[in-house]
Amino acid sequence: MTGYKQPIAIIVVTLFSLTVMSTVPNFDMEHGGKGDVTLDPRPAREDIYFLGNSMFGTGLDMDLASSRLENSRLQFAYYDGHYTSMWYLGAELGFPAEDQPDMVVWGFRPTYGILPAFRQNRLTAQAEFEQHAPPRYAELLAQVGSQSLTSTASVEAYTETPGGRSDPFEWLGRILANKLASFFAVIANRDSIKIEAENRAASLVRSAFTSMYDLDLVEEDGEPKKASDLLISFTTGGEIQRADALVVDAGERFLQGSELEFELGFVPLTIRAFEQAGIDQIVVIFKPRGQFTGSISSSAIQFERDAVAYMDENDIPYLNLMADVDLTEDYFAHGDHYTQRGREYVTNAVVDRYLEVLAQQAQ
Repeated sequence: MTGYKQPIAIIVVTLFSLTVMSTVPNFDMEHGGKGDVTLDPRPAREDIYFLGNSMFGTGLDMDLASSRLENSRLQFAYYDGHYTSMWYLGAELGFPAEDQPDMVVWGFRPTYGILPAFRQNRLTAQAEFEQHAPPRYAELLAQVGSQSLTSTASVEAYTETPGGRSDPFEWLGRILANKLASFFAVIANRDSIKIEAENRAASLVRSAFTSMYDLDLVEEDGEPKKASDLLISFTTGGEIQRADALVVDAGERFLQGSELEFELGFVPLTIRAFEQAGIDQIVVIFKPRGQFTGSISSSAIQFERDAVAYMDENDIPYLNLMADVDLTEDYFAHGDHYTQRGREYVTNAVVDRYLEVLAQQAQ
């Protein structure tokens, strides 16, 4: 790891400098258009825009996908710890009409799709979208015994520890913000400003790591490694694990709510939102590991069946990994996440399905 010390030091110093500028009063660093509510990265007329959580985070190899789709522009919006309610908001609000991608690939696990309210118990990027959400969003959450989390007070109502557990990006952001407190007394003395500083720092850390995707670092043995691989993932015995996904696995508390059958939840609403926006889509039904152990509930199995029936009836392209007998337990690592072999398998399956859909559209 000694070969990484200098690049890491440069990265941290750069992020610290950016955080200083972004938290000084009247210094505004805009992300996207001011006042825009868009996904991050902002859509920019890509051929394929992937939208997902750790299932794509551990199951999507962007280098492999790009090598197979050489003439296609690809982008991945990674929202770890987010579920079907966020995909609905993203479909409704996150794609500016002038910059829509040709295709969005998104997905869900039936074990969580059946719980429309399932989400983290703290403020995330989703709160910004919730402020502009269609009425149906709040109505559906209320139906399953939950609510929007658009204020710190509403988050604290659900968590024993105000602020809850943060992902590593936010941990680093909050460390940087706390360091700034010694330079700017106003940040230390006014909680509201300090919270804003922490949020901006966390956003900068996440954006910087994402933007460094193509930066190659070199290990002592000469093997090239990307900054994103170094900073947010590691490989142990072939197992792919993302640091932020580990935070979720370590026991972060979630809002759950009650179950709701397929036709009343966020999945069909998301499908229809993409249709109404004129954006083609491929919906991936991810296979829960519980399918091998028998721990998946009968209601989740029914959710998958209803989803397939709905998409067949409405001619919605999908990839049903639950029905893929070749995707065996050997491809899984911790929980529902994938090993390196699993990552390659899922990536190839998604690319194959995309090429099938393109061929069908060309007929």
